[in-house]
Amino acid sequence: MKRARERRRGLYVTAFVCLASAAAFVWGTAGIAGQVDEQQALTLERAIERAVVTCYALEGQYPPTLDYIREYYGVVIDQERYDVFYDVFAQNVMPSVTVAQRGDTP
Repeated sequence: MKRARERRRGLYVTAFVCLASAAAFVWGTAGIAGQVDEQQALTLERAIERAVVTCYALEGQYPPTLDYIREYYGVVIDQERYDVFYDVFAQNVMPSVTVAQRGDTP
């Protein structure tokens, strides 16, 4: 009788440890995925900014639109995942670039 209780208790402890390990793994994986998404958005923002500066260096003015950057500087934007806000003030003032994941606000 005592052995059966000890065996059951051992099974409960083992099951708890397995479930806790699985929960920690899932929680850690979700955190990493969120960090990767943030890093990809930041990388896209930097790529657009590099294209903007390159355009100014080559053409003497900043790109008028985001479509111009896509067409002439080869920046690829996944519009299903990101919203890109490109605010132009004047041809000789660097535009403001903000990249946000869909559903987020800039």
